[in-house]
Amino acid sequence: MADALSHLATSAFGRETVRKFRKSPLYPVTLKLAPRKQQDLLRLLPPLSEELSLETVSPANASTSLFLGCLSQLTDQPVFAAFSSIAQRLGVLVSVPRSQGCCGAIHGHTGHQAKADKCRQRNIQAFDGANRVISFASGCGAYLQTYLGERVMDACTLLEQATSPLDLRLKTFDGLIAVHTPCSLRNAMKSESPVFRLLGKIPGAACVPLSAGYGCCGGAGMHLMDPDGASQQLLEPILDQIAQLRPKIVLTSNTGCHLHMRRGLEKRGIDIPIRHPVELIAGLLPLP
Repeated sequence: MADALSHLATSAFGRETVRKFRKSPLYPVTLKLAPRKQQDLLRLLPPLSEELSLETVSPANASTSLFLGCLSQLTDQPVFAAFSSIAQRLGVLVSVPRSQGCCGAIHGHTGHQAKADKCRQRNIQAFDGANRVISFASGCGAYLQTYLGERVMDACTLLEQATSPLDLRLKTFDGLIAVHTPCSLRNAMKSESPVFRLLGKIPGAACVPLSAGYGCCGGAGMHLMDPDGASQQLLEPILDQIAQLRPKIVLTSNTGCHLHMRRGLEKRGIDIPIRHPVELIAGLLPLP
């Protein structure tokens, strides 16, 4: 079943199939009747928001392009919309190359090198000419950097570099913010600090890093598809820390980590939202 979910995530037809299944009356019935391990995998399917239209903006002038990925197009539509609203407020022109595709990480990490190479060539062509390629999932960003180089930048890094507190005039946030740093963001992209500096521009923000255990949630790559393996053992200390802190919101910058932690919190009956840092920033923008 893990292989099937992987295939569904990395193809346009598969993503549309997931959308229809997740919205159908069959989903809750299947979730209830499936064996426990299959239930855990099905819980990875996120609640789906309406797909947003992200037309190419000023392609002749924009030197910054957005990488949307494959699984992220199922899970991260609100993140894309949030970033677009911030970029528009800052006057940053962005484009969304239509010919882009999966970064290739899932294929590469599972030994399907020919498929990974096909993804690589497709994205090299799609982002030819872009000075900056913005990723919203650090696992994708880290893999993109292996063939697109330093042009690849995490979304929070761009916003942190492009803004001052006066640029955004963010509203005050009352409550504790628990910040999870994905291993791919910290160890591969070396972009942990910009996230905390960006969040530091929020008036009243109180940020606490989720560092229990090894600080790794276990959701990297295909590991989150094995709910009984090491991924769950790595996740438990993180969930314990969240349960103890009871933050108002949990932030993470990687899609797999988000899905893995959300499933863990749901199984424990803990109702705390998990969001991308960009979503929190956009939600605190004043009315234009």
